[in-house]
Parts: sequence; C-alpha cells; structure tokens
Amino acid sequence: MLDLKAMMSRFDGLDPTAGGVWHSYPLPQPGSRLVVRAFYAFGRFDGTPGLVMSPVTRVAEIDAESGEAVSNQEITGGAPLGRSGNDFVPDEYEHLVARLDAAYRKLIPEFARGRRSDSAELKQDVAVVLDIFPRLQGRSLMPTVWQYGKDWMSWLGATPP
Repeated sequence: MLDLKAMMSRFDGLDPTAGGVWHSYPLPQPGSRLVVRAFYAFGRFDGTPGLVMSPVTRVAEIDAESGEAVSNQEITGGAPLGRSGNDFVPDEYEHLVARLDAAYRKLIPEFARGRRSDSAELKQDVAVVLDIFPRLQGRSLMPTVWQYGKDWMSWLGATPP
C-alpha cells in the first residue's frame, strides 16, 4: 500500500511559520476498491497553538493502490472550521504519527474487505486510532471528519461529536 499521508500531501503547501493548505488524515471510503478521502482547508498560524482554519475548500478521493485521483471536488461557501487544537506536545508528534500509521496499515485493508472491527486481532489497532486520530487531527475538526468519513468512523466504533 502506498504512503497515504504522502498522497494526501500532494496538494499541500503548509509553511510552518505562515500557514498554507492543510489536509485531513486519510478517511477510507467503502466500495469495491480502496479509496481514501481527505478534505482540505487553508490554515494559518496566529502565534497561539493550533491553526486557524478556513472553510473546507476541496475534497479529494484517491485510489490507495495506484495513487491516482478518483475525484477532486472544489467546495465553496462553507463555514470556517475554527481552530485546530491538537492534543499533544511537539515531542510526541513523530511517535503518535508512527503509531497511527501502523494501525491504519492494518485496519484499512480490513475495512475495505468489510471485516468487523470488533474482532480480537483488530481491537488493539482500533483503540490506537480512536485515541490518537482525534489528538492529531484536532478534536474541534471531528465534526468535519464525520461529515467526510462517517463510514470509517462508524466502522471504528467512534462516537459522533
């Protein structure tokens, strides 16, 4: 499987001092092939923790096997997403991303196959995603995550915001 986060970053331009295009973590979609969705918005830094997020500007779907865009829809007229308040200290970031990535790599194929997420061998990875995903994504953005990734979040057994 390709590096999903890298695929989502193809349209990125986030400058750590000024801001830029920000994207969500990949949100797998149900269907006959493995497709992931991400939403994009402009995020800017204002000197306080997190990013000040514009409305969603685009939603892309990418074939996870080929890396090719399935769709790339421009979105207009939405409400600002607010501040992306991340729930971790900077020193934790790389470790959290590595754990989330490892769990994603195990769970996404199972989701695509329609396997139940409550099986004994998947429970630990599901718990990792349910713990780390909102911390990295930003809890204030979880309503938008649910809007674009409801099937994935429901499969994980997450509680809607």
